[in-house]
Formats: sequence, structure tokens, C-alpha cells
Amino acid sequence: MAGEESMSRNVRGELQALFMTDEQTINAWIEEKKEEEERGVNIMAYKNTFRSYLSNPTKFLEEPPLSAVKNMSKSQMKKHLDNMVRVLGTKRTGKQNVAIELGESILSTEDWEKVGDLIILIRTLPESVQSSKKIIAILEEIREKTGGIRLYFRDKQPNEAFMIWLAKQLDGVYENTPFYSTPKDDKPKVEKKASIVFAKYNKEFDVIKAFNKWWGARTSEGSVQYEGSIGPLKIESLMKEGRPLVVGKDSKIVLTPKDAPKAERQQYEVVEFDGLIIKKYINALNKATTSGDKKKNRQSINVRQFIPTFLPDGERHFPHDLAFNSSNTLKLNPLFEVITTQSIGGQGWFSQIQKQSSVLKIFSERQITNMVVLDLVHSYQDNQNESEVFGLDVPKLLTKKGGRLEAENKIIAEKMGLALKNNSALSEAIATSTGKIAQTQGATISSEEKNAYDYAVNTLGIKDVIDFSEVKVGNMIRYKTFHRARKKEIPPHEYFVYFIGFLKDLELDVEASTGKKAIARKAIDKYIKSQTTRSAIQQWLGNTSDFVSSSLAALKEGHTMYGEVNAIVAEQNIATLKIDNLLDIILLLDESLSDDPPTKEWYEEIDSQFNVNFLTEYPLKETTAILEKIEEHTGKILEGLASEIQISFKLQLEGMIKKWRKGEPYHKNHTSLNAVITQPMLDELESRGIINRVG
Repeated sequence: MAGEESMSRNVRGELQALFMTDEQTINAWIEEKKEEEERGVNIMAYKNTFRSYLSNPTKFLEEPPLSAVKNMSKSQMKKHLDNMVRVLGTKRTGKQNVAIELGESILSTEDWEKVGDLIILIRTLPESVQSSKKIIAILEEIREKTGGIRLYFRDKQPNEAFMIWLAKQLDGVYENTPFYSTPKDDKPKVEKKASIVFAKYNKEFDVIKAFNKWWGARTSEGSVQYEGSIGPLKIESLMKEGRPLVVGKDSKIVLTPKDAPKAERQQYEVVEFDGLIIKKYINALNKATTSGDKKKNRQSINVRQFIPTFLPDGERHFPHDLAFNSSNTLKLNPLFEVITTQSIGGQGWFSQIQKQSSVLKIFSERQITNMVVLDLVHSYQDNQNESEVFGLDVPKLLTKKGGRLEAENKIIAEKMGLALKNNSALSEAIATSTGKIAQTQGATISSEEKNAYDYAVNTLGIKDVIDFSEVKVGNMIRYKTFHRARKKEIPPHEYFVYFIGFLKDLELDVEASTGKKAIARKAIDKYIKSQTTRSAIQQWLGNTSDFVSSSLAALKEGHTMYGEVNAIVAEQNIATLKIDNLLDIILLLDESLSDDPPTKEWYEEIDSQFNVNFLTEYPLKETTAILEKIEEHTGKILEGLASEIQISFKLQLEGMIKKWRKGEPYHKNHTSLNAVITQPMLDELESRGIINRVG
């Protein structure tokens, strides 16, 4: 207590002298004290004095020695004291004191997880402060309680500068005080040698690992790490002659640094990767043995180390789980094999995939019927005479009293379903316009449709301008249509335009002639409606892309667009790829490769639309619009992806070769980021023309 009072008097005397100077000198003094604190100087005497001032400012200024200040008013002195309190505070601060407080807290609570934070903080202090008695005492106590580790040189001793430098390299703290060395096979004794304390390590091998990592980097790079009086060659000899020893609580290990590589390794360059090279490359990797073969000069390798971690931008992760469906080989998912080697993308991406797979979903007659019914329902409820999607005449539904039927969608749908069944022309049109033929053979018409045209020519007397050419599709007979005068093939939708036009012309002729029978007029009207319906359905099928129609069919069968997509089904080959699986892949691709992926939101929107009864609330138009967005977005994702994947593989291989040239050892458990290639694999890839020697 007497010591604190003495320091307080000394501080007050210093303040008295300071207040007899000018404002500039006072501010300079404050900055000086602040810098001293940051360097680790203890200024607690000043902080204690400031606390006394704050407890009673008036009494503080009226007591000697400050009461003797005559050239500065009490209000001015108070202003400067308030500024000192603001800048310097009244509590222990500064990195050194913070470190001491943290260390004391760790010891009192035995919260050893914070030891790493303490070490990091200590390393930011000046070297002289790091070796202060208080800091060293805290670290020594932590080491004793946790079994911490210490490194020292048993024989030839390095100088202090080198030891301080080495401590920084190994994340330790230099200490130049005696210590107990108590390994099991030695008698406890005091070592009066400088050492490096590793408070954050609990095992001697942690230090060995850190040392070997530093030493290996130094030797492989061939650079001079220490520029003091000890040069690189002397460092190597010192490590051998000094016999560095790592001691723990009950064991010791002698460090034996590995020699640097004797000669620089061969340099290789990797050829440019394209679809052909990537196939050769993956094939070469898969043929590499995974068990080792000394006769063939091969060693066991982990082929998955060759899979890149990132795409070329270094930010987006390589889609491992999507691309590969095997854990021990580089077996590309068939879809990714197509994407990687054939540059799929843009507007035609789906058709490119569809050509090689069974990805297309086919609308059944029932599905089309449901879509037509719903189109009629929505149009009826909106009081439209013509349906929105198919352009069909909307049936008029009447009550028993003859008024317009007003009811909920479910009841209207039932009525429309009955009306559809009673409309033979519409039912026939749906039957002959659906299924595989309609969607995969859009350039032909059915036998029923040709027969209708022949009947209209031969019986009703319409103008005959169309020729037909029979083609066989599977076991079915189909027909291509040709315009006789133009001498060229025309698509079905254009054929129907001609056909319906001739029927309407004939209808006008019948109305103008009283000699024609009413039955003819009725037959013509039937054919106009029938062929208009056929045309509408075929036009819709033609305008709805394969991706959209296939996705709609999958939705009708209960596929959920967004949900728990835990894993992708591994297809045996591209031909087995289904639309359901493709939709899942699209979602995962977007989430993997896009900065702000919209597909999830689109999928969720579609699912929300399908959470109601399909038949009564099926949002055909709305869902089609969303699916078209997904199709366009997917095309953009896939465009250029092949090149990115190829470049990623090239960069990964180049990185592995670079690490090999530095002399880094191969380890089968390394991740891709740290993977090193082996000499046998280099020889294999060179023989296949994937890498070339340089020089």
C-alpha cells in the first residue's frame, strides 16, 4: 500500500510539472504514454492516479502538489485530465497486459482452448516483451498443467537471434530461463539453456510436424530463410550438430531434418484439354492401379485426388457429387460425360441430351384430355367463347331452368369432361393427336386424318390440292403431306390450314345454294370443328418444347420439383436418363454454379401450384411459362461448362506436378488441394500424350 501511495505522489508531481508547461507539451506527453503502453510498458500508476481524480476532481486539484500550479486555471487542468482519462483510461490495457490477463484467466479457469489465442496475441508483442518474466512464467505454468512442449538444442547452441527467429517460424515463444527436463528415461534435471516453448501443443509430434513442414518448404524452395550471421549452410549443419531435442512432460524426441532435394526435378507442361483429351485423361487415370505394382514401377494412388476442388474462377466448387458416381474410380455420370465432352448448351441443350437418352416424357391421351378439360374450365369461368390454350369452342353449360351454370371448378370440370366424351370429333382428335407419334413424328399425320381429307374431297366436294406420301413409323402407317401446285412438302399445321379453309369455303357455298341438303351442311360443320380441334392440339404440342412438355408430364405423374434432393440416381448409361432425374440435376447444378440461383424459387413456385387437385386447378399456362424460364436458364448454365470442367482438370494436374517438382511427398490421404502426383503417373500421362517434357 505504501508503494502505491509513493507512485501516486510521483505521478502527481509529474502532472504538476507538466501543467506548468504549454498545451502542446501536454498533448505530446499523452501520446508518449499511449505509445509506451502499446509497447508493453506498465502505466498502471498513472491509471490509478486518474481513478483518484475521477472519484473527487475538486479535492484532487486542491491538494498539493497540483494546488501549487499557478499559471493554469483549475478548469484548464480539469480539461487536460479529462483528456488523459479518455485516451489512457483507468484500467489495465495494452497488448502485454491484455496477454497477461488472458493467460491468468486461462490458468484460473483451465480453459485450455484459448491457449492458441494467447499465443497469437503474444507473437504480436515486441520480442523483448515476449521474453518478459511475467509472460514466460504464465506460459511455463500452462505448459506444466497441459503437458505443453519445449524445444532446445542439447549440444551446439545457436545464438539468441536465431532462436528468436526459429520460434516465430514454428509458432512458439523464445525463452532464456532455466527449465526442468523430465523425460521418462532421464533423471529430472535443470537445463540452463535457451529454449522455445510451445504452449499450444499437447503432443511432441505436433512440434515435429510443424518443424518438418517448415524445413521441407525451406529446402524445396531453395531459399534463404535466415539472413543473420548464420547462413543457410550453417543452419543445416547446426541442425545436425546441435541435436535439437523436443521434450514433453514425460518423453523426448530428437529432431532429424531431412536433406534438401539433390537436384531440380524434370519440368513438364500439360497439353490443352478438350473433349478428346479429357476422355483420354480420365481413361488413363482409371487404368492406373489402386493397389500398387512394383513390376510395372507403379505405386498405389488415390485417383480422386485428380478431381479439381474449384472451377477456374477459384470461387465456384467443382460439382463432384454430380459429376462422378463412383468412390474409387473417375466414373463420370453419363450426363456429365455428354456435358464435358460435347459442349452441350444454349437453346438446343435439351434436344442434344434427348437424342442420346430416354429423357422425353410422353403425354398420354388421359393427360391431354385433362389439359383440354382444364383449359375449357378456366375459359368458361372467365366467360370466354374460345379457350385460351387450345383455341377450342367453349361448351355452354346450362341449368335445368336454361340459365348459365354457375359453380365451382370441380363441378364445371365434371361437366366439361362429360361434354368432351359426347363430342366424338374432339375425343377422336385427342386420341389421334397424342402419344409418341404426335410428339416424336410431328412432320406426319395419321391414317385417320388422311381418311378425313379423302372423305371431304370425295363426298363433300372440297378442292383437292394435297398429295400424301406413306411412311412407316414402327408398326404404324403415317403420311407426309405435299402441296401439289407448289411441289413441296408442307408441315401438318400448314396442311390443316388448307384443309379447314376449303371446308369453310364449302360451308359458304352450301349456305348460298338452296339445292344442297341440310345434312351436308351438318357434316361440313362437324368436319370443320373436328379438324380445327386436331389442328389446335397439334399446334400446342408443336409449340410446347420437348423440355416443357416432358416436365409437365413428370409433374402430372407426381414428381416434386423442389424437395429433399439428397442424392442423384446414378444412371448406367445416358440412354436411361429420365426427365425426373434431369430436373433434380438442373436444380443442383444451378445451386452449385450460380451466384444467385433462381431455379430453387421457380421449382418452389411450381410445387405450390401443384399442391392442389390436378384436375381442378392445374395451372397449365403459368407452369409452362416458368418451365420455359428454367429451360433458358439451364441452357446458359451448360453453355461453356464443358470448357470450364476441362480447364479445371488441367489446372489441378498442373498444381500436382508443381508440388512434385518442389519435392513434396505423395500421400494417398491428401485432399485434392494438397495432392501430389507420382513419378509413375507422370510416366503414364507422358506416354499417352497428355503431358510433355520441357527442356
